[in-house]
Amino acid sequence: MDNKRRIYPLIKAGIAGFFFIHTLACHSLTRVNQKDRSLHSKNLTSDSPSLKREPEIAKTPDKGIFTLGADTIFTKTHYLGDTIEAVFYFTVIKEPLKILQVHPGCQCTAPIYPKDSIQPGQIDSVVLMFYTKKVHAGQFMKYAYVLNAVKEVDYFISGKVLDLPAGIKPKRVRYTNK
Repeated sequence: MDNKRRIYPLIKAGIAGFFFIHTLACHSLTRVNQKDRSLHSKNLTSDSPSLKREPEIAKTPDKGIFTLGADTIFTKTHYLGDTIEAVFYFTVIKEPLKILQVHPGCQCTAPIYPKDSIQPGQIDSVVLMFYTKKVHAGQFMKYAYVLNAVKEVDYFISGKVLDLPAGIKPKRVRYTNK
């Protein structure tokens, strides 16, 4: 009798969860079907210009930081203890700019950035040093926010860290976004 008191609430919760997931799935299908119906009601086809979704080309901002290359660096597989140095090159557009701060996402990532004003057209860099000594093995995604007077810019490092096998020494690796 005591086991039934323990099991029945779990069964009820499982059934309720099933119906909740089922409701969400059916509701999203209903929305998709409504979109399809609206296309047919307007006599639009998949070739209509309003339905074509072409990738947007990154536009050069009017002022501020313009990253030269990608804002994400995908690294190779590394071992615990390695130091990964990610260099993000950028230029400044129209007026001089000073980077106020760079906030890394965690303590294992240290930023190096220019403290002085950067003149228009000058190429400079933000370096993120990722120390893998005290992180867990597996996939990682590290980031940093570059704060300036115009706009916040985000940079990312992504990759995989494995346990350090015996006989291998940690190393320092450099990646760039160019």
